[in-house]
Amino acid sequence: MRMKLTADVVRRLTADAEITREAIYWDDKLPGFGLRLRPGGSRTFIFQYKIGRLTRRMKLGSATVLNFAKAVATARDLHARSVMGGDPAKEKTANKLKAGDTFAHFLPLYLESQRQRVAHGKLRESTVVEMERHLVKQSKALHDLQLDKISLRDVASCLAAFKPDKRFKHRSGATTRNRVRASQSAFFAWCITKGLREGNPVDHSSISDEESRDRVLSRDELRLIWNALPENDYGAIIKLIMLTGQRPGEIAALEHSNRADKHGDVEGDAFLLPGTRTKNHRNHVVPLSGPAAEILDKATKEPRFNSDGTPRELIFGRGKKAFNGWHKHKLALDRRIAEANGGTPIEHWTPHDLRRSLATHAAEKGIMQPHIIEAVLNHIGHQAGVAGTYNRAVYSAEKRIALDLWADHLLAIVEGRASNVTPLRREA
Repeated sequence: MRMKLTADVVRRLTADAEITREAIYWDDKLPGFGLRLRPGGSRTFIFQYKIGRLTRRMKLGSATVLNFAKAVATARDLHARSVMGGDPAKEKTANKLKAGDTFAHFLPLYLESQRQRVAHGKLRESTVVEMERHLVKQSKALHDLQLDKISLRDVASCLAAFKPDKRFKHRSGATTRNRVRASQSAFFAWCITKGLREGNPVDHSSISDEESRDRVLSRDELRLIWNALPENDYGAIIKLIMLTGQRPGEIAALEHSNRADKHGDVEGDAFLLPGTRTKNHRNHVVPLSGPAAEILDKATKEPRFNSDGTPRELIFGRGKKAFNGWHKHKLALDRRIAEANGGTPIEHWTPHDLRRSLATHAAEKGIMQPHIIEAVLNHIGHQAGVAGTYNRAVYSAEKRIALDLWADHLLAIVEGRASNVTPLRREA
């Protein structure tokens, strides 16, 4: 039945309780737009169109709920799309199927693909740990959004949450924001290769200006930190960073097999960081001073086991992953430091600052020459190219002497006594 459908006509028809069989009233102005009435009381706006030889019909919504003007606008849009060769019903079905294709839905698949790269030596474990934190915890604002509909605006809104903390001049959200942005960009790039979306919404988002850190802890600060450290995994990790100058993530992920007695080509007490876990992807031997060896011996004295009863390969932490309780332990440590310092906390610092502090104090004291500092910290620097290949054996011996001297000097600092370390003779 054709007639001019208006809001008043629809109200009158939907109020009619004498319907004995289904009836459809088609609007005589807008092709395909109609009102369907059923004996059970159902009153529904519908839209009907042809695609080739097929006739498709779509429900727009209940006439008792959907505003008439909104129903007309929707039908007009669907009519325009069908005239242009579109298939609105098919598109609607596809959109329903895609509704579950969210950022969070595909995230586990992506992270697993990155873990496979770690297993094949193409990526460091610490990189995946950081990536997981960026995408699982710090990108929650994107989790429920349909993957192929996430826009630059959505990404920008998520990244805007990382703002500088004005209370601490050394604490900035810019670095975190940029790292989260990089992880998001890598995830969307992977999605593109899998045909899950077109275009990377991160591409045109802004990169924040980062403030380069140059924090060097003073002798008093090193003493306060060391003496406030607890007798647990966190305390052992921080002390090893202070003694060896290695990256926090590398120490936190140490394995029993990294110890020197597992490697015939490493002389003396040391641990070997494989290239799969170092920033420059090179194997790195770290000689152990007496204090550093004692800390590792104590940490490995009691065996630890996985939930399935098998021996745990990782030295620090619990479960299948490396130690990852940085934030809560750092807050507790800062409180203990403040208590020991008459209620005054030390200026904001990070575990990574301990590397810079070792390099600075060791250089000022004459304990390490510049190229030995770079060798200890595993910076390429002076070791790049052919020179690095031929000098590696010499540097191993010099690193051991330098780290022994540094351990003596550091313990003198934390014990509040004068250091008896004699600076190494500088090469001409």
